Order: sequence, then structure tokens, then C-alpha cells
Amino acid sequence: MVSRNTDPFAEFDDAPETDQQKKVRKARLDREYIAFRDVLATYEGREYLWRLLERCGVWAPSFRVGEPDTTSFNEGARNIGLSIYRDILGQADGAEVLAAMQKEARARDESFKKEMEDGAV
Repeated sequence: MVSRNTDPFAEFDDAPETDQQKKVRKARLDREYIAFRDVLATYEGREYLWRLLERCGVWAPSFRVGEPDTTSFNEGARNIGLSIYRDILGQADGAEVLAAMQKEARARDESFKKEMEDGAV
């Protein structure tokens, strides 16, 4: 589940939450968890999230020698990707889903590579 530190609905101040605010925040997080679970339940949803993780540079270095602005930009994108990655792992079967996503991505890449070699694309 999403922690308070990464909760997009959390307030920016450190004022204590009222019981009502806690209920509302929990209901929002529960809906977010269910929606995310539903996205991960589909092949297309997993494919989209995998590509998003790749575009965010989760598995790539973000540092660029002599380019601090580019490095900072890359780190911002990577931070978003790592947030999505944490949300995937936060699901009950997150590790298994992530492994399935990787396996599906490899199969797609192999299929695309074969199509390129055969001239189909």
C-alpha cells in the first residue's frame, strides 16, 4: 500500500489528521490500490506499465557527465518510475507480477526482433 510519505493525497503540512481526514485518505488509497491491481490484471496494463518503467529510466543510469540539468531531469523521471515500481511490489503478488511483466517484455522484444528480420515490420 502507498505510505504517507508517497501519498499523492497527503497534505504538505505536518498538521495531525482528523479521524475524518484519515477515513477519506484511506478510502482514496483503497480505490487507488484496487484500480492499480485491475490494471496489472490485464496484459495490456502490464505492457503499458513496463514501457513506462523503461521510459522513466528505472534500470538505466541517470547521470550524464558535465550535464547536471540532464542528470536532474533524468532523476526526476526515474523517481516517478521508482514510485510505480514500488506500487507494483506493494501489491499482494507484486514480485510475481513484476517477473511476469519482464517475461512478457522479453517475448514481445523477441517477436518484434523476428518481425524486423523477416521484414514484416
